[in-house]
Amino acid sequence: MDNKSKDEVLRDAREAKRLLDDADLKRFLDELERDIFASFLQVEAGDVSELTKIHGQQSGIEAIRRKLRSLVDDGIVENHSAK
Repeated sequence: MDNKSKDEVLRDAREAKRLLDDADLKRFLDELERDIFASFLQVEAGDVSELTKIHGQQSGIEAIRRKLRSLVDDGIVENHSAK
């Protein structure tokens, strides 16, 4: 857990949960994913460079969601280990 104190882990977990539950953030990320998919549909067959760029964009969105979920999970683990 990156050598964070219990309070830091729990604070990060609360903030990550807040962000995951934020309707606007969800909407923005969903819009980005739709834009990325629309770009994917427009790519010419064999355009590896553009496909690589699009894959990187999608991976970034997934990384954001994965990190937020990880922070929430870290908070859950921290809470259970304290009991």
